Amino acid sequence: MIMKMNGKKRKGKRVAAFLAALFVAFSCLPIDFGIQEVVEAAKASQGTALLRILSTTDLHGQGTTYSYDSASIHKNGSLAQLATVIKQKKAEITEGNNGNTLLVDCGDTIFGYGAAAQLAGNVSGAQYMFEEMMAMGYDAITLGNHDFDYGMSYIRQATEEAGITNKIVLGNVWDAQSKQKIWTNSKIISKTMTTTAGKKKTVKIGLLGCTVPALSSVTSSKGIAETQDMIDYVEENVDAIREKGADLVVVLAHAGIGSDTDPVDRFDNVGYQLIHIDGVDVVCCGHSHMNFPSADEKTAYFYKCKGVDAETGLVDGKVLVQEADHGQALGITDLTLAFGSDSVSISQRKVSVEKITEDVAEDPDVLAVDSNYRAQFEELFYAGKAELDANANNYFGMIEDNGLIQLCNEAKLAYGKRIVAEKAPEYVNFPLIAFSDHKMAGENGGDDYLSIDGNLTVKDLLNMEVFAQEHIKVYYITGEQLREVIEWLAASCYLEPGMQQLENWSNPTTKNLVDSQGLCPVLSSDWESWTGLGVFDGVEYTIDTSIKPRYDRTGYKVINDTHRVTSLTCNGTPVDDKQVLVLVSKGISAGVWPNIGAKLKKQLIVPKTERLVDVLEDYVQQRAAGGSIHLSADNNWHVDFVQGGNYLVKSSEKSEEEAAAKPWYVQEVLRENGYAYYQAQFGDA
Repeated sequence: MIMKMNGKKRKGKRVAAFLAALFVAFSCLPIDFGIQEVVEAAKASQGTALLRILSTTDLHGQGTTYSYDSASIHKNGSLAQLATVIKQKKAEITEGNNGNTLLVDCGDTIFGYGAAAQLAGNVSGAQYMFEEMMAMGYDAITLGNHDFDYGMSYIRQATEEAGITNKIVLGNVWDAQSKQKIWTNSKIISKTMTTTAGKKKTVKIGLLGCTVPALSSVTSSKGIAETQDMIDYVEENVDAIREKGADLVVVLAHAGIGSDTDPVDRFDNVGYQLIHIDGVDVVCCGHSHMNFPSADEKTAYFYKCKGVDAETGLVDGKVLVQEADHGQALGITDLTLAFGSDSVSISQRKVSVEKITEDVAEDPDVLAVDSNYRAQFEELFYAGKAELDANANNYFGMIEDNGLIQLCNEAKLAYGKRIVAEKAPEYVNFPLIAFSDHKMAGENGGDDYLSIDGNLTVKDLLNMEVFAQEHIKVYYITGEQLREVIEWLAASCYLEPGMQQLENWSNPTTKNLVDSQGLCPVLSSDWESWTGLGVFDGVEYTIDTSIKPRYDRTGYKVINDTHRVTSLTCNGTPVDDKQVLVLVSKGISAGVWPNIGAKLKKQLIVPKTERLVDVLEDYVQQRAAGGSIHLSADNNWHVDFVQGGNYLVKSSEKSEEEAAAKPWYVQEVLRENGYAYYQAQFGDA
């Protein structure tokens, strides 16, 4: 029912609002303030209004839940889902409700297979991510380092074709020849709103934008663009934009939140330093793929920094906000603005991050733009690259070698042999080994396993090696280091019988089978999802699951002074701790391999060159030149399970026929939600 308010009631509401505004004004005055000053202050008070800043970052080509990096569905993050939530958040803060909104993004918008396919001319049209952002009505964006991965000319062309160039604020990048800024150095956006006192007021929002000075690590901009330190840029421009009339200043920084470390590493993670620059009111961050403020473990360290309020998320009373990558979250900053007759100030600040969940619907406007590209991408994804002489899968890749991950390692070994000879010949006589990890291992449903019907497609290759920014690198590694990594990535996942009741099972079906039938899952609760489980080729190794695991799931912590790797050989000869081997792998860092990553990073002998998936595709096509490809695992690794133990093996329900042929198979105990659960007993090693 719509009720019509009469004139007296409307007048009463205006009087109440005016009195409330007077109360706010009076409460801020000193006790000895004179009556004339009180009257003048009352005249100056024009009420309050709410400015809501909605921020996104690091979308990485994830326009919809259909990922163009993997040709598969990821339901908990996309620009289309963000758009749905953004519309809801905007509707809460409308002009009639004493407010207005500002929608911004902090870069790394384009990325991966989608951008590469467009750059190669395989998909026509404007850059789809920028076109979708235009449909959403972004007020301003800045650019991230990965936006430059495809070259300076491409990013300039892509933004122009999508019509988003005038939305870009990026002041710490300029043309190397003309010395002129390539994009807008700073911008003032005006937002009009109705205050609680019924006054129409306009706030002028000053925007500064900056990005990682090194720009891309993939495509060089040397001689094309020059850059400036982000802190220096903001310090030099904040007063100037205030002088131009900005009532408040928001920094869009493709920079991580960083820390209070002194001296500061000024390369990329400088959000903490930016928020402490005088004149800056809000810093929207990106780059480091985390949510702040949040209870996420990834950002727990930041709450230990000086001035960070654990309760409000404010940093020395100001707003620093960042959202996770691939559209997984939306930053929400609410600023209560107090207006005078010719002034505006921030009287209250509130900040939060809202995570995108699987049940968030996709916005039809974004889907409509994406529909112009979807069919073109699908045609690419299902293009055949080779014929296999038999079907292949990784249904039981957690307990035995398989031909698909063997293929990934064979491609790396072939590439490593060539590239070492070309670029690091001093290592050509050292043993060559390769590492690959599983990408699809049932984490996202019963169909989330690799299963190829004989026709190997681009989609299959993208699911075997993540496209994104994964490039091959070559390191030297000692025998001792190799053993430690195998202990973590290949051996720590297994559970010994008798321990299953002590585990914290997140899957209720697993817990029920443990409790009701006493079955012991082959994998511990920390490894229920075995995505990331590693396989090494070029060496042979045996894992004894009767020994307690050495590492926890993260690889950061040694939990037992034990070694499950009971045998490690290279061509049948035991690997000595001091022996040097050459490792061909994805890029390794302390964050990727925490136990030895920092050391291995210094042992790089061939920097990243080709993408992993491109190397795999080249290798597949070379083998396919001779006809259909035969895949076979060399079974260079083996897991010794406890004899007589009643184990539980979980896989796709489509694995039934293959499971029944395995020597460990006892029976299928349950089929549910696309998964099959098998009772297993393992015999002699």
